Amino acid sequence: MKLPSAQTTWRQPIFVPRAVKKALAGVVITVCLAAQLYAILRPSGARWWPFVDYPMYSRSYSEGATFRVRELRVRTCEEKPRVWKVWPRTIGYQSWRYLGELSSIAADHPVARTYRSVLSRLVSAHVTPRPCALQVWERAVTVTREGVDVSSVRQPRWRPLREWRVDEPDSVRVLTRL
Repeated sequence: MKLPSAQTTWRQPIFVPRAVKKALAGVVITVCLAAQLYAILRPSGARWWPFVDYPMYSRSYSEGATFRVRELRVRTCEEKPRVWKVWPRTIGYQSWRYLGELSSIAADHPVARTYRSVLSRLVSAHVTPRPCALQVWERAVTVTREGVDVSSVRQPRWRPLREWRVDEPDSVRVLTRL
């Protein structure tokens, strides 16, 4: 009797009825929807990460809360000085890092000197015409019962906080107190 070799044996595909495939897909969808529903209606403090517990959505602001938006602006030293905003990507920054550094400079934290130095160097290399001073500006946005105060978005009231010369990052002037 001759045994079949590995090359001559054929494997038959497993036949699964279409109804079984549909039932399995329905079970998977039902489990995902049930988990999502539980994540929405769950007791406070329960954590089911993959569904809705993303950190960017995990905080909410109560009515009356104020958060601050900051930006970096440059000023020329011409007879009629010009001031304009410097976008983070212009100097090769990610927004999260840029905003953190501006907050430290605005609050005059101990690392602010280092951040002013780095920003001065980057702005000198990437922004034309070369400015003579850098400024941190701020606007406050208040949360109302209906959400963000629409007037602060439509007509933002920016105010300058700090200014320093590009060549002298230690020469900080306080333009407005926090």
